[in-house]
Amino acid sequence: MPPRQREPVQLGLFGAAPEVAKAAPSPAEPVDLLLELRGETVLAIAVTTPGAAFSDKVWLPKSRVSFTMRGGAAVMVTMPQSLAIEKGLV
Repeated sequence: MPPRQREPVQLGLFGAAPEVAKAAPSPAEPVDLLLELRGETVLAIAVTTPGAAFSDKVWLPKSRVSFTMRGGAAVMVTMPQSLAIEKGLV
């Protein structure tokens, strides 16, 4: 029986196989989260997930996020995915 030939692998972005390139999003990839604004200083904002207790607030440095008020206490916050994970928001 002749040896079996392997099919050529199609390379994707930066030479990685496409399934590897898509496997995990970058920790720096931005995420948008609808949160509740609980406080603000010159350098940071305090937020909670909707419905969470005030005592569960986390502080986010303004230098790493952008935010837009959505009415009432609701705020749309854009931040790196790694920061959202670090702060327990996702």
